[in-house]
Amino acid sequence: MPQLITEIKRHLDGRVQRFSCDLLHQDGDVTIIRFHATGTHYASRMHHSDGFFWPGRNYLMYQLFTAGNQVAGYRFDVCKDVRCSPDAVEFTDLLLDVVVSGQGTVEVQDEDEVDAAHAAGQLTPTDLAVIIQTRAILVDEVGSIINEVQGLRRRLTLTPG
Repeated sequence: MPQLITEIKRHLDGRVQRFSCDLLHQDGDVTIIRFHATGTHYASRMHHSDGFFWPGRNYLMYQLFTAGNQVAGYRFDVCKDVRCSPDAVEFTDLLLDVVVSGQGTVEVQDEDEVDAAHAAGQLTPTDLAVIIQTRAILVDEVGSIINEVQGLRRRLTLTPG
């Protein structure tokens, strides 16, 4: 039976979401977890996802899978304060997402939410700089990051399902 780990997503408005996941791999460089979407509102978009969390990076990545274990796409969340422990992965969501479809189309999402949070005073100047810099990294290097993840999957012999 897989070891359980909790994903803790902190929102700028103070909300905290917790997701029970399976721990697939953890070392000092990356923590990889699996979330099963069955029975949740996420089930319409995916069967399950594998989340990749890197301490020191201002983004995380979810690889989304269909029920047939086909890659449905990728979602990158711009974030800060990524912390990984044996029991939990934690981060603060900075709203902006970059989504890559199964066909490879890249789309930046939630820029309107960033603008609204900035207007409401929920983002610091440092947060805004992180969002701008990380957006550029993700748009420019999304293919390289996906290749890195594929290499990790092969090296660790992680199966999609």
